[in-house]
Amino acid sequence: MSLMDINEIRRHNARLLADQFKTLSGFADYIDRSQTYVSRFIGRNPTKGIGNKIARKIEKSFDKPHGWLDTLHSSLDDNDGKDQPATLRKATNAPNTDEIAASHSYRLLTRIVELEEKAKEFQEQAQLEQFRLEKMVASEFVEHMEKVGSKVRTNVYKNSYDLIDHPSWKRVTLHIPKARQPVVIYQNELEAINPDAVVIAIPNTPFTLFYAIPKKDYQELASGNEPLPGIFALTFDVVKITVNKTSLLPWGIFGSE
Repeated sequence: MSLMDINEIRRHNARLLADQFKTLSGFADYIDRSQTYVSRFIGRNPTKGIGNKIARKIEKSFDKPHGWLDTLHSSLDDNDGKDQPATLRKATNAPNTDEIAASHSYRLLTRIVELEEKAKEFQEQAQLEQFRLEKMVASEFVEHMEKVGSKVRTNVYKNSYDLIDHPSWKRVTLHIPKARQPVVIYQNELEAINPDAVVIAIPNTPFTLFYAIPKKDYQELASGNEPLPGIFALTFDVVKITVNKTSLLPWGIFGSE
């Protein structure tokens, strides 16, 4: 009688565990591996052995002690560590499949919760980065305007600034895109702020690019975009550098029009 090598022993023991499931995919899901991957070491025609890493993973998944897979077992309740005869019987007292399914569902639920927490963390981080970006760009805008002799004062309206000593504008509204997304400004916002120019800031390297649209220009652009009477929106595509599909060009943001 030839002795079984470690790969044969591990394969046999893994198959004992897999026999608790109706399909091989059930066993694969339980150890968080694909069916294709599992078929390679316990399928009908295995092509690889069970390495140490996956062996320990299988043991942990089934609450087996370290090294359990390396000792030949005749059944799942055999834990005496002694070698068994070559002729082995199928386990007759396998764990309750409902308990296994419940455990698997719990692990899936735990994984979902982990992913949701990571998504929330990512969202919070993105919001923080956007806040930092907006603060940086606003600071650059104020700095640039003051360099050309125009003092800047924040207005009661969000993203709105009053300009002092500017040759053409008394009030502008500054908009900063979010992660290369389109910027949309609606008529009611423009009417409330009544800016002399709409300014779009596009963060770039090594400095921010500013595009300004004077009132007469943004009104003309908006007039051709009326989904409903009296309602329009300025939509800025900061990737294609267009406003309402019209090319957006710098409009004297650092001086007069």
